[in-house]
Amino acid sequence: MPPSSFKNFYDILGVDRRASTDDATEEGKQAAEIQFHKVREAFETLCDPEKRRAYDTRLSMKADPQRVSEEFVRRTTERREWARKQQEEVQKRTDAFQEKIRREREAKELAKARELEEAAMAADILKDMYQHTPGLMERREAALRVRSSFQIFYQIRPSRFPSERPSANVQSVAAVDNSSDRNVR
Repeated sequence: MPPSSFKNFYDILGVDRRASTDDATEEGKQAAEIQFHKVREAFETLCDPEKRRAYDTRLSMKADPQRVSEEFVRRTTERREWARKQQEEVQKRTDAFQEKIRREREAKELAKARELEEAAMAADILKDMYQHTPGLMERREAALRVRSSFQIFYQIRPSRFPSERPSANVQSVAAVDNSSDRNVR
């Protein structure tokens, strides 16, 4: 502990010589509490290796203002470099994302163009077929009329699922009836 100059008790407690006993007691408790917190903070800092290293660094910088200035410049430069690299990374990701969107858009446009081209080719083929086979159009229209009348007559509505078609239900009911007849015999 470094040698210190002598302090009288009034200075130690931080009270005036004319202070009352109650004032001296109150001031003494506050001074003791403040001193205790300082000692406790010093103890915790010096016992923890990381805190001690940080404290020693701060202490050495306070002693040498030139070093503080150099450290500040170094850290500022590092932070700027880090920010620049982050900005470049963000820009790369943004560019890559925009490129991906552009490629997807072009692929969709190309697919749509192919689809339109194929539809036009199919229309041309049908047109050629109808021109070379004059009766083909009449047969198609006749088949559509028959189909329409068949649907109206049997009240069949078009369905995508075979299980919803009335003919499938009639067959399954008939199969159940046949199996029950066999069990009765």
